[in-house]
Amino acid sequence: MRGGGKRGLRWLGVLLGVTASCAKPPGSSDSAPQVNTDLGRLESECNAGAGAACNELGERYARAKGAPFDPDRAIARFKRGCELDHPVACSYLGALMGAGRGMPKDVTGSIELLRRGCSRGVGFACGCLGRVLMQEFGREREGEALLASGRGCELGHRASCSDLATVRAYPPLEETKDAQPD
Repeated sequence: MRGGGKRGLRWLGVLLGVTASCAKPPGSSDSAPQVNTDLGRLESECNAGAGAACNELGERYARAKGAPFDPDRAIARFKRGCELDHPVACSYLGALMGAGRGMPKDVTGSIELLRRGCSRGVGFACGCLGRVLMQEFGREREGEALLASGRGCELGHRASCSDLATVRAYPPLEETKDAQPD
C-alpha cells in the first residue's frame, strides 16, 4: 500500500469518502519539502504536545509529501492532533470516521468531530459535515446539512458552495410527495 504523489492525494480523498477538495483544507501546503529532514522535528513536536505538528505529519503521510505514503501513520497522527485539540486534525479524523476508512465507521463520532472543526472555522469540516449528514440521513437532516454547507461556503470552501447549490436545486420533500402518484 505504499505509493506517493498523486496516489497519496487520491488515497486521502478515497479514504475520507469525499472529494479531494473536501480532503484538502484551504491553506494546506502542497509545497511541503520532498525530504524527510523535518519528520524527526515534527515527530518530537507532536510527541511534546504540538497539535499542529501532529496534523502536519498526518497530512504528509497521507499525501506522501515530504514523508513516505503511510495511511496508518496518517490516522495515528490525526488522532494525536485531535487529542491535542487541533481543529483540522479533528476534522480529518471526523471525515475518516464518517467514511469508515482506516477505522470502523462511526457516524455519531464523525458528526461530533466535524461539528467541532466547523465551529472553529475549518471550512472543509463544515462541508464534510454537510455531506455526512446528507449521505447518512438524507432529507431527514437536510436543514442541518444546508447550514453546515453554507458555513463551509462562507469560510471559502468551494466544494461546500457546490454542495449547497446542488441540494437547493432539489424540490422540498413536500413537493416531491405531492408529485408522486397515489
